[in-house]
Order: sequence, then structure tokens, then C-alpha cells
Amino acid sequence: MLIEAMPPYTFRKAFDEYMNNKLSKPEATTADHLWNAMRSKLNDYPKSYPKYDFDIKYAVNLWIMQKYPSVLEVTRNYSSYLVTISVQFYNKLEKQYYIPITYATESDLNFTITWTDMWLTPWHSEIGFFFFRNNEWIIINVQQAGYYRVNYDITNWRKIAQYLNSEKYSNIHVLNRAQIINDAFHFAIEKKLKFSFFWELASYLAQETDYIAWYPMLKAFEFLSNIFPFLNFYPEFKDVLRFDFMKNFRSSYWIRYQSNSSDYTKCLFQELAKWECIMKDDPCERKSNRYLKWHLANPKKKKLLPGWKRWTYCNGMKTANRVTWNKVYDDYIKGNDIILECLSYSKNLETVFYYYLNKIPDILFKSEYNVSHLQFESIERAYALTANIFLSAIERHTKDTYLLTLLLRYYEIIRHRKVSEIVTLIVIINNAYSKRQLDEIKKFVKKEIKSSTISSTDVEQKMETRWSEIENQTKYFRFLFNN
Repeated sequence: MLIEAMPPYTFRKAFDEYMNNKLSKPEATTADHLWNAMRSKLNDYPKSYPKYDFDIKYAVNLWIMQKYPSVLEVTRNYSSYLVTISVQFYNKLEKQYYIPITYATESDLNFTITWTDMWLTPWHSEIGFFFFRNNEWIIINVQQAGYYRVNYDITNWRKIAQYLNSEKYSNIHVLNRAQIINDAFHFAIEKKLKFSFFWELASYLAQETDYIAWYPMLKAFEFLSNIFPFLNFYPEFKDVLRFDFMKNFRSSYWIRYQSNSSDYTKCLFQELAKWECIMKDDPCERKSNRYLKWHLANPKKKKLLPGWKRWTYCNGMKTANRVTWNKVYDDYIKGNDIILECLSYSKNLETVFYYYLNKIPDILFKSEYNVSHLQFESIERAYALTANIFLSAIERHTKDTYLLTLLLRYYEIIRHRKVSEIVTLIVIINNAYSKRQLDEIKKFVKKEIKSSTISSTDVEQKMETRWSEIENQTKYFRFLFNN
């Protein structure tokens, strides 16, 4: 932030002076000597800081001690044309600050100059200026050079959203496009901005292909990922999560990653493909299954790029028929380590739990199978491997009500003999997301589980705890999305 807040080349020139001073005066090695060198170079720009003597040491020390970004509130009086910028802190005890203010407007798309003579300071905590174009937006913090968030009045937010959703969106610097998504999502989470408006703003991403601009949205997906398993059980949440802007990319994943696109573009499409599948979108399963068949038809000529191998195999296996499953199984036997776990993604429970998991130990240790690429010292290691795959498969399939019903129906057949029943039941309970699922598990435990080592009271208590967790999570989601 210090580099960006200074006039061009000032930091580099100051650092050169500091290094030269060190050569002539070995004792001149403290931070104070560096700040003094920078102060001297700032004096070469007398018009840059006319209002006060910029105390670099004091400012940097404040920045270093600041735990969270400050929040600038930008309000516009559309009658008087006055724009007011003030600062808010997470910690009310923070009263000292130096915040550089830069801005661009719709008619002055100056996103290149990040240094400024406009600062919020301990003695100048609010800035006002006139902007006579009410029909235009203002964007503060050019190239996100300052360590702070910006919240606008809703009218200015809407002007930004309208512009981003036009063909002119790229006129806004990519770092500011990322900043806008990042800040808007933060304020939506903080209930300072309606979520419905955030989705209106984010819809511009349908035409965005820059990884940098998409990155804050990918982090938003991570934050929202806890709600994805609830969507099949609570339709009300589907109405507030608007991922329509993903649709424009669905048909192009395969084309883009096979093309000569930049590495950033390829990374973006890999991320979007991953999140589409996490959101449990049916097109993801159909698409990945189609790509998997394309690859298996001639693996030597129709190769998968390394970054897409796991995505294609694991998601393609979800709806794969037995013929495709066997081809993938044979591929693993020939030495493809990546797809060992992917074999368990199949929604055919008989294939996964009975046929596949029961055969792995034999495969790993029988000499007729060419699996020298795997190093297992003992049969126990092999069983530990299958136990982990078994539990991850249980976790994945329990989230689906239909698959949970089948899992409980064939529990005795599919359960892993090296995994205790209580561990298996806890995994099942922890991955239930509705009262109906928990009631089904409770009924199953009372009727089928006769183990002397498992207390039905303990199991019921665990289910009550899980239901309490579900209620708390859904309550939070309703609070979050309630405008």
C-alpha cells in the first residue's frame, strides 16, 4: 500500500538511497533510515502532499498494527452533488489512521494512477467533494491499492451493477471488478447490503473470463458451500442462491481446457467445473460422464490434461453404467492410482460397497495383478485404505435421501467389517440434513442394530445433537438471506 500510495518510482528511488547510505554508513540500517530516505524523495513532489507533512513511519506502524481492513462509507447527495467519504473501524478503539483515497468515475476512467494527495487522517476524518454527474458511478480505491473496503449508497451500487452488466464492464480495472464482488459479498454477509442485490451485481460474471475478477466469487462459493447439501431438503434456499451466471460456461469447459487458452483461463474453467459439481448440478454429471467415455474410447489419443483427470473420473463415475465402471476398474489395475477413490463415486451401491471394496485387498496382493506401482507393507494397510474409502463413500451417499434408504436397507451386506458400527453410524448421522433422514436412521437403529457395544440411548442423543445443528444452520441461513 505504501508503494502504491506514493508518486511513481518514489519507493524505488528512496530504497536506492537507503541502500547507498548503508554502504557509506553501515550503522544506517534501521527502519527509521528507510523512512527518512522516503521522506526526502517525497519532497521532490511538493504538490503531492500540500495539506500536511506525511509521517511515513507513523502511518506504516498504524497499518502494521491494524488487524482488519477499515470500511469507507461513500454517500452521495444527488440534490447537492456532494460526495462524502468517511471511515468506520471494526475496533472502535482505532482512532489513528492514514487512508489514501483514489477514485475513478464513469466519464473519467482513470484506473492507472494509484497515488494521491487525498487522505483520511486523524485530523481529517471525512472528505467531501462535488461530482456533478448524477447519472454516473464513482468507484473508490483505484486498483484496490488501499487496505480497506468500500460501501456505497444503494444508488451508486446500482449504477456500478448496471455498468458491469453491460458490454463496457471491462472498462473497470480487473482489480476493481474483483474488489466490487469481494466488498459486496462481505457487506451482504454483514447484512449491510441485500443479498438479492449482490446476485444482481454478481450476474455480470456471466461474461467475465478473467480469473482475478472471478477469484472473490470462488471464495464466496467456499463460504456458501455449507448450504449446498441443504438445497435438496429446503427448497426455500434454492430461491435465494442465484447461480444463473454459471450457465454460460457449462458448454465451454471442455473446449476451453483443450484449447490454447492461458493458464489463468484454464484454472478458471477448472474451478467453475469443480464448483458446478459441488453444487450437485445434474449437467455436471452428464457432461463429465460423456468426457469420461470419450477418453476411455482411446486413452492414448484422447488424453485428459492432468488438472482435469480427477474431475472427469470422479464425477463421470457417479452415473456410469457397469460397462464404463469396469473399464475404469481395469484402468486402475493397469496402474492408474488417481482413480482408486473415484471408483467409489458410483451411485450403484452394490458395485461400490460389495463388489469393489471387497475385492481391493485381493487385488493389492495377488501377483497376477500388475499393481507394483502400489506399495503396501501389510494386509492391514490395504484394509485401512478400503476403510477410508468406505467412510468417504458413506459420507457422500448419505446426503442423498434415496441412496440413504438403500444404504440402510442393505447395511449388513455393504458394511465394512474392519470399521466399527458406531463409527459408521456417526458418519451416517453427521451427514443427514433433514428430520426425515434422521427419523429413518432412528427407526433403522431400533429395528436392526442389536450390537451389545452400541447404546441406543447414545445413538438417539447423537441424532438429537445433529438435529440441533441442522436447526441452527438453517436458522442462520434464513437470517442471512432474509432481506
